Amino acid sequence: MKSGRRQRLPEGAGEPRLRLVKPLTVADHAPANLEQRLARRIMARAAAFLGLNLYTEASGEETPADQLRARLKQAGVLTEVQTLGGYPDEPRLFRSAAKTVVDTDGHTPSYGGGGGRHWNDPETAELIALVEAAERYCLYRIRDLRQARYRDLAPRALSPTDALEFSEEQRRHEPIRSAAQFDEESAFSWVSGWSVFGRHSVWLPAQRVFLNYRFPEGEPRLTSPSSNGGGAGFTLEQALWGALAELVERDAFFIFWHNRISPPRLNLEHSPSDQLRNLAKQMRRYRLEPTVLEITTDLGIPVFAVILRDTTNIGPAVRVAARAGFDREAAIAGALAEAVSGRINARTAQNDRPDRDTALTLETQRELAMTDRLRLWSKPEMKREIEFLLSGPEIEADPTTWHEQPTPTESLNRILNSLRAHGYPVYYWRAPVLPEIGLTVVKAIVPGLVQLYLDERYPLLASPRLREIPAALGYTPLAAVNPTPHPL
Repeated sequence: MKSGRRQRLPEGAGEPRLRLVKPLTVADHAPANLEQRLARRIMARAAAFLGLNLYTEASGEETPADQLRARLKQAGVLTEVQTLGGYPDEPRLFRSAAKTVVDTDGHTPSYGGGGGRHWNDPETAELIALVEAAERYCLYRIRDLRQARYRDLAPRALSPTDALEFSEEQRRHEPIRSAAQFDEESAFSWVSGWSVFGRHSVWLPAQRVFLNYRFPEGEPRLTSPSSNGGGAGFTLEQALWGALAELVERDAFFIFWHNRISPPRLNLEHSPSDQLRNLAKQMRRYRLEPTVLEITTDLGIPVFAVILRDTTNIGPAVRVAARAGFDREAAIAGALAEAVSGRINARTAQNDRPDRDTALTLETQRELAMTDRLRLWSKPEMKREIEFLLSGPEIEADPTTWHEQPTPTESLNRILNSLRAHGYPVYYWRAPVLPEIGLTVVKAIVPGLVQLYLDERYPLLASPRLREIPAALGYTPLAAVNPTPHPL
């Protein structure tokens, strides 16, 4: 570790193509002709499930999935694409899985790629899987991490205090007490990123960036690493909008979840959307009860959560998914597809390891693998843990806002303006790999928002929003957070 000398960021760190002007907007920049044609075709088809709204430009006989698949294989990233099956007693859903090579740096294990799903089009399901696979591939730890103390990089670095996602109360108790203590001499791993509002390069703690970050011996823990805030697209605007929308979505869900708030329920039967009314009927035909919750917070970005309950007490009991976006129909349809896909995955997990299901109980399971979380929420007794979300007032959709379909740049401007108005800084890291296919992958970081966590031993509870926002929305925050392992 070098000390006593301020470290310089690499030349070109950050993203010069993202220009902010007054009032805060992101200037549109057209990609090169080949990328423009491919981007519009691919991302328009995947818009409803990636949170993007683009115009399509069809040309040629090769499908968008064919083009992206070929580029990923040429780049040495993709190993195979699979069409996933389902069950005859589940709603029909096209699903695809894309598998990547082991890792990006030769020593960090992979999470295996990406998955895609779509109600009507198998090609779009494959496109989504390919984009997600590329995104997760890029979020693995890379070799060139800078080891340094914060004071050696300040002020152009996100301070450990601002990056910390454990509350003071949590830091008084194990295992967080031992893991999350740091001082001026503490060293961290860093990667270079970009401050959107500061408009300058910035060092970001690597543990806030990489999905499967491996903590070096002695490095204090600031967070529980996950893919939360990852985004991919064929322009920076697309990728950053998707990343920030995911952060806002998770922030909203956990504010309601941790405080056991009963949000308004959207009446799907009276929805302005033919697609959503038909999907609701389809769910009930398979004896599934869908509930759509309106969980928008003070940020003003529409967020919806879908709860899918099995009324037979035979299949997976509960699946929950959430989505943020100005296109309400696309957000809810995407969340429904994610919930159904989760049911299918849960059934497969149950069939593969029935012995594991027997060992899982709410009282004993604090360290849950991702498949364990699926199994736990498949148990009929977990329905009672979700009842508080189902008792809110029923509301009708507002037809004046239902069909909003802003472009990714317009959506990005709106979410950035909201975050800046509420005093939240925005940073992002841009992946240095896959430039040859024209795909942009980012990891966005917004200190202050409530974060998703996957390890129940390390819940992320530092954000004041957990207490402040319920009161601002007219609810009463709980004295202690919901202890039940979350269903996402």
